[in-house]
Amino acid sequence: MPEAPRRILVCRIDNLGDVLMVFPALRWLKAQHPALRIEMVVRDYARSLTERCPWVDRVWAPEELVRAIAAGEPAPDAVFHLQSTRELLRACARWRVPVRVGNLLRSAHWLHCNRWVMFSKRHMQEHESAIAWRFFGAVFTPRLAPPEWSTWLQQDGWLTHKQPMPAPASQPGRLRVLIHPGSNGNGRQWPLPHYAQLVQWLHERGHAVAITGAPAERAALQDWLACLPMGVENLVGRHSLTEFIDIIAQADCLVASGTGPLHVAGATGVHAVGIFPPRTPIGALRWRPIGPRVTTLQASEPATCRRTCSNLDCTCMTAVAPADVLAAVLQPPEIKPGG
Repeated sequence: MPEAPRRILVCRIDNLGDVLMVFPALRWLKAQHPALRIEMVVRDYARSLTERCPWVDRVWAPEELVRAIAAGEPAPDAVFHLQSTRELLRACARWRVPVRVGNLLRSAHWLHCNRWVMFSKRHMQEHESAIAWRFFGAVFTPRLAPPEWSTWLQQDGWLTHKQPMPAPASQPGRLRVLIHPGSNGNGRQWPLPHYAQLVQWLHERGHAVAITGAPAERAALQDWLACLPMGVENLVGRHSLTEFIDIIAQADCLVASGTGPLHVAGATGVHAVGIFPPRTPIGALRWRPIGPRVTTLQASEPATCRRTCSNLDCTCMTAVAPADVLAAVLQPPEIKPGG
């Protein structure tokens, strides 16, 4: 294999936010190695998001890659198993990819990788995107120091660069705000009564409010949606991810807990207001959205949080007041010159 790989494969088989957290590292690699070909393996759910990333040259579904390997397609120079499956690990080893990077603390990687990183994220104080870079740092130089990531996390919204969307006509001072109250069971949620209060206040001030969510969340939100003010738009489960990305890009603000749509909003340059629990593995320090217009809110951590809080009933999330979220929505951060 040449000193610097010319073609790499990145496996990230998890959710939207997790996949998006890899993109700053890919941006850095493309800047340092313009001829580098980058391919990613993602779940079908994240495919349309990954296809919009300007630093990814090809997107694979896991089953597509396994078929390509069986058909004898040429192997890349290196594969990075950030989040993989046993089948992909075995397939890439059979493919004889020269460099196969894995985490030595994951037992499934032991037999099928030949270059290693070793860390546990549980108590790490780094942003998730900087942690993702550790895998690439096992092969590529120069390596970014953690403080340098602050630059990469404040870039212009890039997610709609390939398909720019015109901003909808609106009244001066009237915001279009998307409220995404659920997390599909994947994270801590701000209470629905708090969201209802926020919606009420925004509606009273004349702002356009729409509620978004996944199709699987329709039933859980049905009664709550019925109690919202007339004129609040219900978009729950009505759009594909591709369409949803475009809807987010046309909004002024999106409010959510640490879910995929929050990260999409940050990447499009929309004001992303994120509500997080005060715990290192799932808090704002680790999962702040990537983008130039981001606000995060997080209560102080009580001693009981780790023992008693759950995704749907978290005292720490409840402690974030609706009035504070409203203030964040109405006072977006200024975009820094050159950002």
